[in-house]
Amino acid sequence: MPSFKRITIIYMLLHILSGCKWLNDGVERIRIKAVVEPKNSKTAFLKLKAYTKYQSIQINYINTGNDLKPNDSIEIRMGTNLSTFCNEMELVWSGEVKDPQRLNLRIEKEQGYLTSKKPVKACLIRTLNNKQIVVSSTIATDEDPAAPIPEAAAIYNYGRVCQEAISKIPTMNCFDGQLMPILLEGKEVRNLAPNADCDNPVEIEMPFGQCVPGSRVLVLPKTDPDVDVVLICRKYEVRPMDSPIFDDISIIQHRRSTGATCFFQMPYRKTNGTRIPSPTEAPKDTPKGAITAQDFWMTPTAAAGRECITCHDSDPFIHNPWIGQHKQLPSQPQGKYVILGAAFADWPESQSVTTTTPNNCTQCHRIGSMKTCDTMGESVGRTKSANLLPNHFKFPEAYWMPPNHNAGSLTEWKAKFEQDFLALEKCCMDDKAPGCIRSNLSENRGW
Repeated sequence: MPSFKRITIIYMLLHILSGCKWLNDGVERIRIKAVVEPKNSKTAFLKLKAYTKYQSIQINYINTGNDLKPNDSIEIRMGTNLSTFCNEMELVWSGEVKDPQRLNLRIEKEQGYLTSKKPVKACLIRTLNNKQIVVSSTIATDEDPAAPIPEAAAIYNYGRVCQEAISKIPTMNCFDGQLMPILLEGKEVRNLAPNADCDNPVEIEMPFGQCVPGSRVLVLPKTDPDVDVVLICRKYEVRPMDSPIFDDISIIQHRRSTGATCFFQMPYRKTNGTRIPSPTEAPKDTPKGAITAQDFWMTPTAAAGRECITCHDSDPFIHNPWIGQHKQLPSQPQGKYVILGAAFADWPESQSVTTTTPNNCTQCHRIGSMKTCDTMGESVGRTKSANLLPNHFKFPEAYWMPPNHNAGSLTEWKAKFEQDFLALEKCCMDDKAPGCIRSNLSENRGW
């Protein structure tokens, strides 16, 4: 256990779970049942994590047991004397419940409780009819659940970092994802010759062209509204639609409030996508005959070599007509964007490109300084996308930005948006041009 001069409490995650059952997120913690005052209060649990890396307390509460009501007065109290009653510990936050189903707080206050490796007790207290009721309490130590395990695979340790900062990635199946149709003159096709053209190419370089059918996208169902996890399973060769073989499998994981983002990438190879192991799946937990996480995923260093940031330079999730067929694809176009992982520390940091005057092209999202700058002409009919049917390189098909622009003709579109696009194009080409602004967009955290 490392010796810390100062330990900062950074995360306090609170879940009220029916039947007092813990969500199994793979991280061991010391836990105690609530000290119930009075005894008819529901017993519940609170999770507390402790690190040195952050400067705040994060509280995330999901009210499944109706323990809190709108406008209830609540307190968070903490201390190192485990025998002290909750209402006698130090008050670190107080306020009223706004959303009865969810409490999401970030308290910018350093806590020096763990300087001598003493456990910390934390309590959530509700005031009702002038009586204080302990809704939940727990204990945490100064152990860092994301600390590298020397004998573990690199992908496992990277997965632990991402799990602690964002969420646990479960085992997944490509076939649970939505099939992303390839269209030819408005009709779905399931068999095209290599390098054939189509209505909606995937907008990524592929060895046999951008109109190969059979790729799938899975947006993981929300268990935490602050977290987005997207799995994409691509086929680079035409195969039967029910073939489980995919050529490229990757995951993007993102926490909205902090911007924490992780990228997981499978090597380009023919792989059965019906069982995709979690990056934190230990070899002993892999079923007999199944591929282990270490063998399935690229090492973080190898994945970093792909420099995903060059395309994902505006925010973690790219939007275009092909991927836009998935209506649940997450979008946080103006949010924080922080790349985790020591292997990714050398990635170039993207910049947001805009103009000093209001610009219609940046009202909804940012323009990243890398691939977005290079390819944005494809969204406004100036540059033809690879493998786009020639008769679709016209208005309105090739003018899909801004989204839902409602221009009835090319003349109307140009009158509304062309000058804004040209101004941005100038700023992309010359960051020192008059009327241009560049600001940091992404951040590489380096751990």
